[in-house]
Amino acid sequence: PKNPAELIQMSGLDRECPVRETIAMDCMAYGMGMCCLQVTFQARDVAESRHLYDQLAVLTPIMLALSAATPIVKGRLADTDVRWATIAASVDDRTPQERGKAVCAPSHKGKLGWMAGGGERPLGKSRYESISSYICNCKGGIDPKTKTDRYNDIPCPIDETSYHTLIGAGIDPRLAR
Repeated sequence: PKNPAELIQMSGLDRECPVRETIAMDCMAYGMGMCCLQVTFQARDVAESRHLYDQLAVLTPIMLALSAATPIVKGRLADTDVRWATIAASVDDRTPQERGKAVCAPSHKGKLGWMAGGGERPLGKSRYESISSYICNCKGGIDPKTKTDRYNDIPCPIDETSYHTLIGAGIDPRLAR
C-alpha cells in the first residue's frame, strides 16, 4: 500500500466501519451531558405513583416531539432530531449477548447467571428505554373499564426468578412484571 487510505481499503475496514458516516460518542457524558430537564414527583402512596407513571407515559412522546431540537451532534448532522436515542445509547449497559449481537457458545447457554435469563435470551430494550407496560391498578382491577391489561399488548419479557420473588413478597402481578 502506498498510503493509509489504500491500506484501509485493502483491509476491508472501509466497508465494516464507515468512519466518515458515523458520529463517535465514546463515553456516557455525550448522552447524559446533553441539556435536559428532569422533574421529580412525590406521590402520597404507591397507588398514586402508579397512576402518575401511566399518565406521564402517555404525555412523554408529546413532550419529546415538542422539544425536538438536536439535529446536530458533535458538529455533524445526525439522522435524528431528539436527544433520546443518544442518551439511551450512552447508558445502555447490556452485553453484546444481551443485545442479541453475539450468540453465546452452546456450552455457556443457561449457565451465565450474571446475564438476564442465564445468557439464553437477549434483552430487547435497554434499561433506559420507553415503557413496556402500564402499571396502574385503578379501583383494584375490579372495574373492567379501568383495567390496564387491555393496553399491555406488546411483548414484555420478564426474568422469572425476579418475578416469583416479587410475587412471593406480596407485589401484584401487574407491578411485578
